[in-house]
Amino acid sequence: MPSPTQITDHLERAKETTRSQFHESPILQGLLAAIVTEVQRVEDVTFLVITDRDLDNADGVNLDLIGKIVGRARLGVATDAEYRAVLKVQIRANQSDCGADDIIWIASELTGVAVHYWQEGRAHYHLEYITATPLTDAELDRLNELLEFVTCSGVSYEMVEGDDPNAFAFDAGGLGFDEGEFAKLAGQYP
Repeated sequence: MPSPTQITDHLERAKETTRSQFHESPILQGLLAAIVTEVQRVEDVTFLVITDRDLDNADGVNLDLIGKIVGRARLGVATDAEYRAVLKVQIRANQSDCGADDIIWIASELTGVAVHYWQEGRAHYHLEYITATPLTDAELDRLNELLEFVTCSGVSYEMVEGDDPNAFAFDAGGLGFDEGEFAKLAGQYP
C-alpha cells in the first residue's frame, strides 16, 4: 500500500480556489478560515494516526496494538524490529489462501534460508531446507504452528531440516544426471 501524502496547506488551497470576487470579503475569508482550520486539524491527526499505526513505522505500544489486531502478542520478543518481523509473518499467514507461495514465504522467513517445496499428490506437500545451525525447539514450534494455520484442512505436510551444507547434492549450475556419466551411457549427450 503506498504511503499516504499529507496535505499541510488546506487553507491556502481553499483561498486559491475561492472565486476572485470573494477574495476581499472578510466575512467569507473568516468563515473559510474557521472551517478549513478544523479540516486541517482532522487531516493532521488522521495522518499522525495512520503513520504511527503503519506496521513499518509503529513502535512500542502502537506495535503491540497491531499485534493485538492480527492475533500475535509480543510474548518475549525483545525488540520492535524483531516483533515487526513476527507480525509481518502473521499477517501473511492471516491472509493466506493455502497457496504454495504463502507456505514457502512463511517457512523461508521463519527459517532464514531458502525452502524447497514439493507437492506430493493432492493432499500432501514436502518442505526441505538446509541451515548452518538447526532451529531451536521454540523456532520449530512456531514454524509448525504457522504451517498448521496456513495449510488447508485435510492436507498433510512434512519438513526435513538438513544441517550439513557439505552433504551430497547436485551443483547449482548443473541439471543432475542428464549432463553426467549416466546421460552419456544413455546416448543423450556425446
